[in-house]
Amino acid sequence: MDFAEGDLFEMESDIEDPSLWRAASWQPELQAVSRYNATAQYSVTFIIPGHGPMFHVTEHYVELLKIASLT
Repeated sequence: MDFAEGDLFEMESDIEDPSLWRAASWQPELQAVSRYNATAQYSVTFIIPGHGPMFHVTEHYVELLKIASLT
């Protein structure tokens, strides 16, 4: 399944560095949970972010998103 949502993901690098999207988010806690759910709950394999090329969702990314959703 492909997933495209510019408001959830700005670019691939924002998974490794959440500060790239958190400062601009109106609801960072909810967005963090939504980002994790998009990859884990819905088994998304590719993301087309709002500002960057499409990228593959790796298990490492899912783990990082899970950690971010808990903080």
